[in-house]
Amino acid sequence: MRNKRYIWLPALLLIYGLSFAVWFGKDFVNSGRTVQLIVAIAADFLICTLLFFALRKKQNL
Repeated sequence: MRNKRYIWLPALLLIYGLSFAVWFGKDFVNSGRTVQLIVAIAADFLICTLLFFALRKKQNL
């Protein structure tokens, strides 16, 4: 399990971010904060992607 940290940790954070978007997305859109929701989802995806590559590189070293 420890060897595959570069897979399960970003996946777990991505699932968390998507659940946040599903749970609070309707409230954000109804209150007119759609851009804030999109930026939060994009930032979560970017962080998960960068974390994946950083952890994979660390493991290969």
